[in-house]
Amino acid sequence: MNPLPTEFPVLHTGRLTLSAISPANLPDLYREFSDQSVTRYYNLQPLTNTEKAAELLRYFSKQFEEKEGIRWGIYLKKDNSFIGTIGINAFKPGDRCNIGFDLIPQYWNKGYMSEALEIISLYIFASLEVNRIEAEVMPENEGSCRVLEKTGFIKEGLLRDWLYFDEKYYDMYMYALLKRDFNKV
Repeated sequence: MNPLPTEFPVLHTGRLTLSAISPANLPDLYREFSDQSVTRYYNLQPLTNTEKAAELLRYFSKQFEEKEGIRWGIYLKKDNSFIGTIGINAFKPGDRCNIGFDLIPQYWNKGYMSEALEIISLYIFASLEVNRIEAEVMPENEGSCRVLEKTGFIKEGLLRDWLYFDEKYYDMYMYALLKRDFNKV
């Protein structure tokens, strides 16, 4: 049995709400993913138009419908502003999942991603049959490395030529957080 929910989970922190991304967020998705500073370490070319943002939203929705993952929009509680996304990209019930995250640059270095990462880690370990959360990060992406380490993820090593994108191979760091370690935090 796949423990991914049939109803989209909404999560809350002190400053954030994590919920489904809707068609109303297409301008936000486009603004974020057309920014080269966001896609620089992402295996996605910068979006060139709003139809590409609609394709991305359809991909996120399909992942959830087919019980392959969950992609939350990250919203500020104070005014419901969309500031980024976070989610489960690959899911293997009873074993592990892989996560990814991104923020609009004006919200970097304010602790929002650490807050979002903590609440989805809690959700994953409490609600899903997962022992291990993994994140793969390009070594040059120092910001994401810091966020993962701040929230208890351990850098396990370098995966050489792990990602093939845009006609070349990239090394990736493998980070992981184990359920038993998360429960100690």
